[in-house]
Amino acid sequence: MKLIVLVLARGGSKRLKKKNILKLNKKPLLTWTLKFAKKLPYITNILVSTDDKKIARIAKLNKAYVPWLRPKFLSGDDVASSKAAVHAIKWYEKNVEKIDGILLLQPTSPFRNFKTIKKIISLFKKNYQKNYVSVSESKFRNINFSKKNKVMIPYSNKKNKFLKYYKPNGSFYLISPQQLIKYKTFITKRAIGVLIKNEKEQIDINYKSDFKYAKQFI
Repeated sequence: MKLIVLVLARGGSKRLKKKNILKLNKKPLLTWTLKFAKKLPYITNILVSTDDKKIARIAKLNKAYVPWLRPKFLSGDDVASSKAAVHAIKWYEKNVEKIDGILLLQPTSPFRNFKTIKKIISLFKKNYQKNYVSVSESKFRNINFSKKNKVMIPYSNKKNKFLKYYKPNGSFYLISPQQLIKYKTFITKRAIGVLIKNEKEQIDINYKSDFKYAKQFI
């Protein structure tokens, strides 16, 4: 099985400026994600899509693959991340090699559980038609994961048939290139939510308050 880690890290950010390279414990957030990615099994490459030269330089220092700077038309505030992802994957499969899966890791999620993601990769290896997304419990109906999607609890054989409300938390997404290109989303009808209960692992830094909260775990 061939997997690549895809990291989408554009330079512009209105809510929290330069969030992808903010330093947490003296390391840019991007570096946290890249160092984690190197430990995972079956990863053949770590592809970083960015429009920012400084982000590209940090990525290359961490031995990530940055073959180009992302075009401006794919780097705006209103551009869906899936569009940038499809662009990157189409280029990669045409110019480098065909792959079986894409593991999307966001720089804004610095704390991840290696054991959890390793298990999800093992499950994906058995069936490339499924895709996985990390989720957290939610109290609000309007941000449900989906009534059609199941949620699994790592380290057990239990599967919940949507007994509660869930929302993607941004920690990871795992999908085949065929599904990503066809549906243009990381959350298809076949997506399986992976419940992350640990508050530290749920952190997704988009605001100053999120960054301040993350510092408490250092």
